[in-house]
Amino acid sequence: MTKKDTIKRYSMAEIKAMIARGEYSPTPSDAPEAEPMPEGFWDRAKIVYPHERKASIHLRVDPDVLKWFKEQG
Repeated sequence: MTKKDTIKRYSMAEIKAMIARGEYSPTPSDAPEAEPMPEGFWDRAKIVYPHERKASIHLRVDPDVLKWFKEQG
């Protein structure tokens, strides 16, 4: 089974119709239960922020160049 096989897409209208019929549940009924966190798990936790922001890069290339890059993965 691939990731694509597990992805389901619905429009907002479809979701609203499912809710109205009582068919929608945000969590699947067969989802595993979360294990409780061990005592003291968060005691030494700290928030870490990135030092630099990511740069936005825009690049225009010829279609054959783009095709070549896509073929390389």
